[in-house]
Amino acid sequence: MNVCRAMSDPKKHHHVPQFLLEGWSRADGRVAVYSRKANRVVIDWRTPEYTAFEPHLYSISALPEDREWVEREVMSKRVDAPAAPIPKRLLDSDLKNFNSDDRTAWARFLMAQWWRSPEVIAKLRQGGREAMLRALEANPEEYEALRVAPHMAVWWNGPRLMRPATMKSPPWAACCRS
Repeated sequence: MNVCRAMSDPKKHHHVPQFLLEGWSRADGRVAVYSRKANRVVIDWRTPEYTAFEPHLYSISALPEDREWVEREVMSKRVDAPAAPIPKRLLDSDLKNFNSDDRTAWARFLMAQWWRSPEVIAKLRQGGREAMLRALEANPEEYEALRVAPHMAVWWNGPRLMRPATMKSPPWAACCRS
């Protein structure tokens, strides 16, 4: 693992992006965070950096070389960054200047909001686990054939150009050890 990258990898994975929260902040840059304590509603004021996140929400432990890939490469770069300037443009009624890239970025962002909450991520993780176990139980011989299939060995041991340069071990290694 690249030690420099590991130290800078995001640990707080925001299910509501900071750029969206900033639009709801008061003059000091803080947003209201509501919680229930001792049967009463309590309001805390926090900066967007410290709210609407879960530690390692999108981390994938089966990818030990790059557990934060989803947050860094997908959520940050492909979903949030392209959409970040759009709310201000919408509020400024700048719709006539929206091009195809703007509309695509905003649509991708809106769709991602449905899937990025902690509850949905937990259901996806559990559902994926259950589906995999059902498939393995239904066709154990198919799994055994694929597990030792020559094409996997060729792919993994073949030229380095056939796999991502960042990958040091097969992506299935962490979950398929006997």
